[in-house]
Amino acid sequence: MDKGHDGVKPFREPGKYAASSMEAGELAGAPGDEKVDPRTVVRKTLGSIIPWMFFVVIWTYLDRSNLAFSALPFKKYLGLSNADYGLGAGIFFIGYCVSMLPSNLFILWLGAPTWLAIIICVWGVVGAATAAVKNHWEFYLVRFLLGVAEGGTFPGTFYHSSLFFSTHELTYGYSAVSSATALSQVIGALVAAAIFQMDGLSGLPGWMWLFILEGAATVIFGLALRVFLAPTPGQAWFLKPAERRWLQKRQDDNHEAAMRRTHGANSSMIQGLTNWRLWYLGVMWFLVECSIYGVLFWAPLLIDAMLQGQFSGVHSAKPAPDLSAKETSWNTTKNALISCAVYIPVAITMISIAWSSKNRKERNLHGGIPVLISGVAFLVMPVAIERGGVIAGIIVLIIAAAGAWSLFGPIWSWPATFLFGEARATGIAAFNTLGALGGFTGPYIIGALSNSGSFTRPMYVLGCFNIVAAAMILTFRAPDHVGDLDTAEEEGGAGNLAIKAPAAARTPAAAPPSSGAVHVNGSGAVSRDS
Repeated sequence: MDKGHDGVKPFREPGKYAASSMEAGELAGAPGDEKVDPRTVVRKTLGSIIPWMFFVVIWTYLDRSNLAFSALPFKKYLGLSNADYGLGAGIFFIGYCVSMLPSNLFILWLGAPTWLAIIICVWGVVGAATAAVKNHWEFYLVRFLLGVAEGGTFPGTFYHSSLFFSTHELTYGYSAVSSATALSQVIGALVAAAIFQMDGLSGLPGWMWLFILEGAATVIFGLALRVFLAPTPGQAWFLKPAERRWLQKRQDDNHEAAMRRTHGANSSMIQGLTNWRLWYLGVMWFLVECSIYGVLFWAPLLIDAMLQGQFSGVHSAKPAPDLSAKETSWNTTKNALISCAVYIPVAITMISIAWSSKNRKERNLHGGIPVLISGVAFLVMPVAIERGGVIAGIIVLIIAAAGAWSLFGPIWSWPATFLFGEARATGIAAFNTLGALGGFTGPYIIGALSNSGSFTRPMYVLGCFNIVAAAMILTFRAPDHVGDLDTAEEEGGAGNLAIKAPAAARTPAAAPPSSGAVHVNGSGAVSRDS
């Protein structure tokens, strides 16, 4: 029998949760009948799990994208062309893809607190080592190793969140986590602007200090996460014993009902890798990730090109200036601060779309329409800059980025509606691998196509990618049971879902449960106030 962290079997095998010795004692010796308020349990769980997942993503993106804020002096220091920089930014995702599936197998074996702490500390060290690179080959190597270290982060945080939350709760909860991808750029821009003022301290340029200090902070965060992140609902230190039993039972019941609803399909590791819906969503996510990471790694350079009148290359108003070290440092700080202004509305839009998607229980329109708008924005960006100037260009860049980032909430909750148990962990890893390939392709496309000095063609390519992705989102059909599961879980557990029997006879739907408190006795049995 495979066991998770500290000998606790994750809920992926419902009804077979093996409690630790401490917890078994609580189950045996608990008071006979303890009242539990489900809303309080969910609120406490959201407040204790989601912030840790949020900051995991914050640190992930700080360490992978600080390259963007230091791009101007970094490129000059190593003598990199746009194509060289784009390749180095994107090669991160080759390492990411190589390690993603093995990393997620380790998270099933060791549990999220231990494995996430290990990889966070490792990538902190590797990120800091970027300050020591001397040529483009070392640059490529350190970016590849950083990707290897970070490979299990996103699917790992999603899988760990799914241990505590229903599919319905995941839509908003994980969207809040995913908002860190945009907020990290706001934080990263402000931090970078401040650290760049250390330029020359101890003989090191500001961009080197950025890599060193953020890498050190990441290691400290990884150690703290190992101590405070709860591994399973049954070991949630922030809940009372009865609340832990109720949450574990709810998650087991939700999972078991979903398994019955799908007749046990899509629950093994192999089934997670062979589900056509997963690959369909993966291709669509690949296309959108091209634009997300294209913006993430190139936004400061795009903004600099707008400010210098160099966005359209041969159509530019003036030649590229030859900047001194001091002028380069100031431009780097200025671009970082403008990038901060770009990502604030992106984060707000992303959270708003996620909130609306959750409350309306709708994903196709909430994902497809923003991505379509994003695609159009990329296509019109060169014209907007030519006719409206820098302000118009930045506004269109904000619209393009906000539309692409808005997909995070709807799409990351989709695989959890048709993959269960071990299939969810491996399937989501495969899904994220396709997205990661977009993380390689997008930055490289911008670098390769802008080597001539113009960013026009890359924007056209990203725009077409997002329009195709939007069509795929709008026409995607989720399994028939998705709406039923969302409703049942919102009402109090998928165990309340009437399971459709084959054709001839179907079980009538159970009456919706009341919203009163539930009682959990010492054996884990649950009853509800009428």
